[in-house]
Amino acid sequence: MTSKTQNQYLHDGTVNFVSWNIKGLNHELKRKKVLSHLTGLNAKIVFLQETHLLSKDQFRLQKDWAGQMFHSSFTKKTRGVGILIHRTVSLLLKSLCPTHSPHRWRLNPLLLVDENCTEFISKQISFFLETNTSSEVSAGILWETLKAFLRGQIISYLSHRNKLETKKVSELKSKITRIDEEHARLPSEALHRKRQALHSELNLLTTKEIEQLIYKSRHHYYEHGENANKLLAQQIHKQEVRNAIPVITNMNRDKIIDHKNIMHTFRDYYKSLYSTEFKEDNTQCNVFLDTLQLPQTDTFSVEELGKPLVLSELLDAIKSLQGGKAAGPDCYSAEFYKKFSTQLAPLLLAIFTEARDNKILPQTFRQALITIFLKQNKDLLQCASYRPISLLNNDVKIFSKIIARRMEKMLPSVISQDQSGFIKVRHLSSNLRHLFNVIYSPTKSNTPEILLSLDAEKAFDMIEWKYLFTTLEKFGFRQNICAWIKLLYTIQKFQFNMVPDKDAPCHHCYLQSPLNHWQLMLMINGIIREGLEQKISLYADDMVLYISYPQNSVPAVLTALTEFQKISGLRINLNKSVLFPVNSQFKYLGVNITSKRKALYQRNFAVCMEKVKQDLHRWSTLHLTLAGRFNVVKMNILPKLLFLFENIPIYINKSFFKQLDSTITSFIWNSKHPRIQRATLQRPKAEGGMALPNFQFYYWAANLLINISEWEWKVAMQRLHSSSICTKHTIIQLKIIYRVHLSRLKLSKMFPGQDPTCEHCNQVPASLGHMFWACAKLTSF
Repeated sequence: MTSKTQNQYLHDGTVNFVSWNIKGLNHELKRKKVLSHLTGLNAKIVFLQETHLLSKDQFRLQKDWAGQMFHSSFTKKTRGVGILIHRTVSLLLKSLCPTHSPHRWRLNPLLLVDENCTEFISKQISFFLETNTSSEVSAGILWETLKAFLRGQIISYLSHRNKLETKKVSELKSKITRIDEEHARLPSEALHRKRQALHSELNLLTTKEIEQLIYKSRHHYYEHGENANKLLAQQIHKQEVRNAIPVITNMNRDKIIDHKNIMHTFRDYYKSLYSTEFKEDNTQCNVFLDTLQLPQTDTFSVEELGKPLVLSELLDAIKSLQGGKAAGPDCYSAEFYKKFSTQLAPLLLAIFTEARDNKILPQTFRQALITIFLKQNKDLLQCASYRPISLLNNDVKIFSKIIARRMEKMLPSVISQDQSGFIKVRHLSSNLRHLFNVIYSPTKSNTPEILLSLDAEKAFDMIEWKYLFTTLEKFGFRQNICAWIKLLYTIQKFQFNMVPDKDAPCHHCYLQSPLNHWQLMLMINGIIREGLEQKISLYADDMVLYISYPQNSVPAVLTALTEFQKISGLRINLNKSVLFPVNSQFKYLGVNITSKRKALYQRNFAVCMEKVKQDLHRWSTLHLTLAGRFNVVKMNILPKLLFLFENIPIYINKSFFKQLDSTITSFIWNSKHPRIQRATLQRPKAEGGMALPNFQFYYWAANLLINISEWEWKVAMQRLHSSSICTKHTIIQLKIIYRVHLSRLKLSKMFPGQDPTCEHCNQVPASLGHMFWACAKLTSF
């Protein structure tokens, strides 16, 4: 270590650091020698380990040259760390850790299982409503005031209860101490019984404190950690997400490291993102939509949608709220609404009715907290790399759920069959099998064909509200229906989590917008298969266009998208959009699409098998019981494979399932010899098994679930005997059915006592041939 004089330090600014494990400074002579040696080294900042000094003895390190001194506060001599700083050095420590925001009150979920507390809250709700309900006070103001009133009453109740419990505990402890002293001087059975009674009373008072400590210590990990629930999922999940954000880049490309400024940078980013660019004039949107032939809602559905809300709808919506979720800005959880639903539901109904008449919801209905999570494999410095999650109040969730339940009944009749996302009785597999039909069906023409996958940039956030309202009117929705929907699309305000600033206005969509894709269909030439023209497939905002003659169609598509953006606000992220020739391989909706059907197995099932092996090897180090390992297989392995079984209709050899069963057996028994046969483990729990999934049975069930339209069935049947290549996913299913179908006749032979008669005609045994070709009830289809 280099020694420098005081003059050298003052001129060149060099600071000498010394770190020294001195193994004790209690001896006066050793202490003087150490401090003198440090003076000779011209040390400016000294780090001392194992000083073995008590907190009261730290003054012994004080020296004339030391301007600042810090020492750990321990009461044992076996440890101790000290820091000495020279008086010529000015030391300023600034923490890079996030500063805590002002405390946000949250309703303790344990209060809702306390009978005394729930009774108190119920009485306060009744008292408030009886006292303040009148025709002169609007329901919205009454609701806002009720939430503030309850918040104050709950805080007051808890404070008073805690004071009484603390006082009572202190008195009991004092009485027990006095009895112990008396019992020590003069033992007696009466004193012993009295002490036991006091101790039992003390235990009852401290039970609630212990429950709170158990809740905070996540005791559920011990009791429920291996059940098939969220706790086990968190254990096996790969911990890759970084919660802390140490640095971010703002709009001027400057790096921000201060926590408060980082949060302000995010706030400004989302404020800009959610701002509207739509012009007040709606003429262009009307002209554009008038050129399209949009389907119209039927009269009955329109009348049902426009009916006034009823109390039963509201109560059903409250019951359907998912528990265990973070609450919004008002901090009232879903469990609170469920607990007091009978008292709160009439007031909420009055609020929604009043809001429809006034065309605006109460203020807290239009507030949200935004919390963020880093997207996978994204740049940590960019705000766009983080996924925003809006935490809404549960009262607005209840209202949204009621409207969504009404809408979902009639959406299938309005939204095209090309859109399968978030529509009842439509599935993701339809898009994939639609794609398989195009790729694996031979064409006699030499027409160039491509697939264009379009990525909508934050589709649910960028859709303009006026375009949405105009589109609803063009679909035939009446004003009374649109009035309900418009309540959710008034100017909202968001508050960025951990930033105690004022709310910022935003332009944000809560519900899925009915994206209008007919204009793209009018602009492109589709790919013709079996006399039908395939143009577009959508799953929510994931869009795939089937294009022939790309030299003419692609420019027309880009022009249409540009025009569509001007009226709707929907932006296409061309950096993420991909163009695929039909004979290439790509990934769509989580499935690797290949140019050859036979390659589907290698690109999907084989890859999934390797991933399963890696995951099971990683999870084998977790301290799980046998039951916990079964639940890991059910929660993580089964959904992955079931997704492939349902969406990729190909034949899989038994070797795949043998390899899969072998891998899972090795994981379950921790690479040891199995003690129970796999067939026994696969039995239901009621029959003495562990309900271990039989993956081959799941594969059969997934492929026996035929979900195709009538024209696809007819085309498949026509080509069944004339084609050696699977041109329709229906053909693939039929081949699988021939191999694995368990008819009623076959089941009756396997399990005596089963009825072999056809369930449709009830005339002859239901053999495979009868079910597909001879049954009179089925041949008519």
